[in-house]
Amino acid sequence: MNATHAETTGFTFNFLWYYPRLVTALVFRPAPRSHATLQHWVLAHILFMWNKAWRHATDTIGMECVSLATKKSVAEIDPHHWKTRLLSEVIRGLYVLVILSWPFWALLIALRTGRRRYACWNNLIDNLTIVISEPKTDYSTWREPLSSISFYIPLLYVCSRTGIYLPDEKNETDKYCRQFGIATPRVYSLADAPLPPGEYVVKPIRGSSAKGIVFISDPEPYLADKDLIVQEVLRNPLEQRRIWGSEALASIRCFTVTTTENTREIAGAVLRIPMNGGRFDNTTHGNGYARVDRDGWLERAYTDNEFANGFSFHPLTNERIEGVRLEHFAECIQLAIRTHEALAAELPVLNSDIALTEQGPMLIEINRAPGQYWNMYRDGFSEKCVAALCRGIARAARQSVRPRSGLLFPAHDNLWDGERSHVEAT
Repeated sequence: MNATHAETTGFTFNFLWYYPRLVTALVFRPAPRSHATLQHWVLAHILFMWNKAWRHATDTIGMECVSLATKKSVAEIDPHHWKTRLLSEVIRGLYVLVILSWPFWALLIALRTGRRRYACWNNLIDNLTIVISEPKTDYSTWREPLSSISFYIPLLYVCSRTGIYLPDEKNETDKYCRQFGIATPRVYSLADAPLPPGEYVVKPIRGSSAKGIVFISDPEPYLADKDLIVQEVLRNPLEQRRIWGSEALASIRCFTVTTTENTREIAGAVLRIPMNGGRFDNTTHGNGYARVDRDGWLERAYTDNEFANGFSFHPLTNERIEGVRLEHFAECIQLAIRTHEALAAELPVLNSDIALTEQGPMLIEINRAPGQYWNMYRDGFSEKCVAALCRGIARAARQSVRPRSGLLFPAHDNLWDGERSHVEAT
């Protein structure tokens, strides 16, 4: 866990507001109304929701921190062992110390800058962002930054209040996509055996960052494994594949938000561009990302290791990136909006990874804790996301906490009582 910051424009007396806002968020817990109050609300609710599971006992902020501290995967951790619980509470205590002493640490950081120390300190205080196991990125260039936690904590709160959860496990995503007619890669089952010759992709249903994904020509031994799915292998159209020169499937990361009219609109999008010669587009594998404007035009591409200059041309193929127009981009955005309306109508923000394939736009996956990219922060991206999150929190706060019959899953509360959770689709 680490804290990052961003410079903001203008000048306010943030050092006077830090503790009043934090105490208000911790004690009175009002719904946030701005980026600053949202950040303080998130800081407080990380503490409150430390042991609240998304769906499984290991699926909590506390267990994620234990995983990072012990360098073990979450699957290797027993969340009910007393040592695990003790370590989780120790980390939570350290987290409390961090947020309570942040103005002091911000002052030390500001003193090391060598110039404009007072302004730097003032800005640092109001831009504490908690990051847990997120790809390396340069938050110092972001205005009003949001991390994965900035999205996840509000979504966890809304889901726990409404009792409706996002179907983010890949087998569930496939089930509801088929139910609502959302285009997504075909998933094969035992009923489809024997499968015709060809290449297939096998994925863990709870995987992320392409971990555990394999391409295989004989997938039938995996068809009965409930923790895996077997999918068809898709390809982007030739005009896109020509840019990176491989069979890797590139996707568009789309952020859609719920507006005041209870409709959905796109807040920002980036094309994740394969750059390492592999089969994945994940930026944690050294691949690039280029912002896509509303008309589908690509801007300069960057990687997690290249913030300064970026790439107008692909570093491996020398094909142009900047200034290329993505065909059928509008259709991809419409699919992202349709996904939000069908699978996550209760949620204020949704991240959908959409790929334009030879068969048309398809939903590849949805993420409850999406990573963003600094070049998305244009045309009001942060403002739209913050406004939607604040409205969603306020709406959920007015509701009674109760399971609801509906699309997805009943809410699960803290799991320190020793009971192991199970999830049933409603």
